[in-house]
Amino acid sequence: FIFIFFCIFVNTYSWDFKCYPVSVFSYRLLDQMYTYPLFYVPDLNPALYINNKTLLSARKKRVHLKFVKDFVKTCRFAVREQVYFESIPEHIANDPDIWSLSDFIDVRNKSMQHSIDELIEKCEHHIFNCVLCTARGFHCEYCQKDQVIYPWQQNVFRCDRCGACFHLSCWKLMSNTCCRCQRISKRQEIAVT
Repeated sequence: FIFIFFCIFVNTYSWDFKCYPVSVFSYRLLDQMYTYPLFYVPDLNPALYINNKTLLSARKKRVHLKFVKDFVKTCRFAVREQVYFESIPEHIANDPDIWSLSDFIDVRNKSMQHSIDELIEKCEHHIFNCVLCTARGFHCEYCQKDQVIYPWQQNVFRCDRCGACFHLSCWKLMSNTCCRCQRISKRQEIAVT
């Protein structure tokens, strides 16, 4: 395991994991920082997500995991599921854009996706069957269906401003306007006057 990590970010189209000779000092430095989350991809090379579908897929899984973790961490019945998060590095479920050397290698080997998928599956099983977690889910305000939706689901749109969730098809039909944001702004206008 001797390689120069810098080449991954220098060439936008290169996801280079070849071994390169390095000095003993460099080897020790790389070895020491191997598991530390030091690399914020949007700052280093934002095009890396665009040009590397595997990394983009892993990032999406980490975003999904972050939403799931937020539900599980606040549920008093999810004791076993909360313990699962203690076995993974904290940055994996907290910030999808921060990576360690180890994370990049796990993404390349597809071991990260597999372990995240397992964790998500276990947590979702709890969330979908728990009274408290289901109560924290959302109902689409546009179609008024009784179906509970969650921010990480593929057919769901989450408003960036207020966090409300809607079916993606309903969101598109309603001209991409958030009824919750509209209510909030109306209340603020009334409060000001």
